[in-house]
Amino acid sequence: MARLRYLLGLLGAILCVAPAAPQPHPLSFLERVEAQRAIERVYYSHQIGAALPFEEAVPPALLERKVRTYLKQSVALETIWRTPVTATLLDREVDRMRLTTRLPGRLRELFAALNNDGLLIRECLARPLLVSRLLESFYSMDQPLHAQERSRAEEIGRELERHTGDAARMPEPRLVEVEIAGTEPATDSPGALAARPDSGAPTPLWVSRDEFRERRGRLPAAAGSPGEIQEDKDSFTISVLFEERSDRFTVANYVVAKRPLQEWWSEIESDLDERTVGAVGNPGGSAMSPALQTPCNPDNTWDTVNLNDEVPSLRSGHTAVWTGTLMIMWGGLSAGTQVNTGASYDPATDTWSRLSTLGAPSPRQLHAAVWTGSRMVVWSGNDASGYPNTGGRYDPAADQWQPTSTSGAPAGRLSPTAVWTGTRMIVWGGGSTSIPVNTGGSYDPAADTWAATAPSGAPSPRTGHSAVWTGSRMVIWGGWSGSNYLSDGALYDPGPDTWAPMSAANAPSPRYLHTAVWTGTSMVVWGGGGVSSYLNTGGRYNPALNSWAATSTSSAPEARVSHTAVWTGTRMIVWGGSVQSS
Repeated sequence: MARLRYLLGLLGAILCVAPAAPQPHPLSFLERVEAQRAIERVYYSHQIGAALPFEEAVPPALLERKVRTYLKQSVALETIWRTPVTATLLDREVDRMRLTTRLPGRLRELFAALNNDGLLIRECLARPLLVSRLLESFYSMDQPLHAQERSRAEEIGRELERHTGDAARMPEPRLVEVEIAGTEPATDSPGALAARPDSGAPTPLWVSRDEFRERRGRLPAAAGSPGEIQEDKDSFTISVLFEERSDRFTVANYVVAKRPLQEWWSEIESDLDERTVGAVGNPGGSAMSPALQTPCNPDNTWDTVNLNDEVPSLRSGHTAVWTGTLMIMWGGLSAGTQVNTGASYDPATDTWSRLSTLGAPSPRQLHAAVWTGSRMVVWSGNDASGYPNTGGRYDPAADQWQPTSTSGAPAGRLSPTAVWTGTRMIVWGGGSTSIPVNTGGSYDPAADTWAATAPSGAPSPRTGHSAVWTGSRMVIWGGWSGSNYLSDGALYDPGPDTWAPMSAANAPSPRYLHTAVWTGTSMVVWGGGGVSSYLNTGGRYNPALNSWAATSTSSAPEARVSHTAVWTGTRMIVWGGSVQSS
């Protein structure tokens, strides 16, 4: 009996001492902040044009705010949507990064900055990505939180039903003309092509045949009748079929935007106690490296980026910049509606993150954008009011917007060119309602001030031209004047604010919607639309000698317009565009 009591007592002691499940590890707030500092140092070391010391660019208050935000997001997931962050979820997030990273070397740097410690990697690298993505997903589809917007959409639907077939009495729509891919416009007139973005006509959305049929299938059979309410992450939309032909149809989209996440979050975050969040998983975790599990794609192959729920909506007329660590895209035309949303893509963790819209410029398309080394600056374009001379400065570290001053800013316009000099953004040219301009401005984002570019000696008004920065001067060339194609240009020196003409000897033939890159010694232009046809010719301009030399046409790509071109350090790569119909 005594032995039995002893064994039962021992068993009881074991049961009391051994917990049923691992307890949260006491990872302190300061430890999390130090881990965040290590992560940010890795990213900042690769940031293009970074000029400030790290401690000034990423101050302690910013680090603390980032940590406090992801901890509060963890609380929101558990208290509002009953989804606690578990060790299993964090393990899966780490595995996702290890298996899908597009920059394995960068990911190894991030792991090493956290001493390859499994707990720090899960808690300080994986948790912020996971909770941000889950929070955005749950919020965007939370019916009670968006009940007011849905009610408004239903009200619009009832109004549309009352006026079915009576287009004149329907609410003013935003139109989008949808055409199947590969179908050229009815005219090959160069002037019509150049004016198309400015014409005020419905903007074509080019889609594949399969997508064309799928989109048409979602619309009512009869013209003039409203379809069902379609919900996506950002809005509720009702579409009305206006007219239809065999290869295209025109719809009116009635869009009710959902309340921005950042606006809702700013109201509730103070009620969430981040101190209740403990680390999950085993203390210390296991050392880990992404090297063993990262697949290596063969050379000369394509690899799609992460297609999770946070990929931005389809759009055109947007801009994108590369910071050295992130691709940041913003604005454009989405489903016939101008938007002021955007997202950043991190190839190291294969993750999309939405940009804040608080303080963002008005929705717009065909604007200009540059990367300054610390900010993305966007300016002008076309919004609902016309051609604003407004813009914004976006700080990806803080996820915050600041407006650009309008004092002294040039008149707004579509499709201006923009270059970054190292201290200033220079915008020039473009147009509005098919009227090109030859004005521009120099913007200092640090001082938030504008200065006009000298009008004396500037090239003639144009749009569809090219611009490159040589390191000391901006070179403008080619374009379309509203009635003529151009083959002239000029060099702008922002120091003395002066223009100098370019030699026309041996210059390429007149064209617009071509591309240009700077090689370090020469500007190379290629392709574009000419007087009677698209072109696969080009030229190399040497500003030191003020001379042109032709590019070879041997094995050159098919003639095209509106393509892209980049300089790799040794070669120019061109891709895409529109070829001439036969």
